[in-house]
Amino acid sequence: VLTGLAVVIALKVGLFNIGAQGQLLFGALGAAWAGYTYDTWPALLLIPTCLIFGVAAGAMWAAIAGLLKAYRGVHEVISTIMLNSIAFGIIEYLLSGPIKEEGQTLLRTPAIADAAKLPTFGFVPVGVIVAVAAAILLHSMLNRTVLGFKFNTIGKNKHAAGYSGMRIPRLV
Repeated sequence: VLTGLAVVIALKVGLFNIGAQGQLLFGALGAAWAGYTYDTWPALLLIPTCLIFGVAAGAMWAAIAGLLKAYRGVHEVISTIMLNSIAFGIIEYLLSGPIKEEGQTLLRTPAIADAAKLPTFGFVPVGVIVAVAAAILLHSMLNRTVLGFKFNTIGKNKHAAGYSGMRIPRLV
């Protein structure tokens, strides 16, 4: 759901983000790294830290395609597909060497701390609640804020947005 929301943002600006899979992998790697690196932290600090690292890692990987599109005119479909392949290679390298769990034959990170795992409310994982809240917040941002209006304007008519003074490369 969260990866789908990331794709929606790009679609609003008129871009086709085909690289969500690579961005998800980098986000997962960032969250996992925080989850096993800061394994002595309490859950109250560790869970938000993992979420922040995950979002930051995925966003940094997505920003490569965004910067290439905005400042070099590289088509986002081509760059994101290529970045997916690069992401798979980097993740495979990291999981088979530098951050591989010792004694494992599988490609995986060391186990994250129990404190890094999201709890459940009954049978509903907290991740579902986070995803629904993020969807509601994104809907509100896209439909009720100036930033959402700018995204929509650029997505519908990039030339009109430019004539109105919007900084298109920055928003892309």
